[in-house]
Amino acid sequence: MLPSLPFQDALAVTCAILVYALWRLYKRWRFVYRSPLRNLPGPPSPSWLYGNMKEVFTTDGHAVPDKWFAQYGRTYVDHGFGMTPQLWTLDLRAIHHILTHSMDYGVPEDNVKTVGELLGKGLLLVHGEQHRQQVRASMDITRSHIMLIFVHHLPTAENHEPRLRARPNP
Repeated sequence: MLPSLPFQDALAVTCAILVYALWRLYKRWRFVYRSPLRNLPGPPSPSWLYGNMKEVFTTDGHAVPDKWFAQYGRTYVDHGFGMTPQLWTLDLRAIHHILTHSMDYGVPEDNVKTVGELLGKGLLLVHGEQHRQQVRASMDITRSHIMLIFVHHLPTAENHEPRLRARPNP
């Protein structure tokens, strides 16, 4: 049986949960309605909860984005769950910039947490100095493995060279 809480304790716990929920809603609102992506063209969102997701998933998956690219141009924004803005672009310079400046663009915390739980904090999830250290370590491992493979297989390749040279080219 659960111990009974006095009314003041239950009220304090309820208020704490309510304040936390309101803080999360405020952070989400701030991200959605103050994002610079809101200034880009895109389809109107029929639902506050689902955004454009229902429209995308109820039709052929490629038809809707293709239609929106034709209508709004090479770059547009649609809305995901909870009106989260989603950038779609065919501009290669923009894609290159986003991929080469990945540290400048935040990754949603929920995505990082989920992938981190599934795969661990590997090269894809760490940033800054820890990322550089992991890249250096992986490059050192790759170099040493290549050298081992080269040293191990070089005599075998030299033994087979006369047979390979004598074989006619197709």
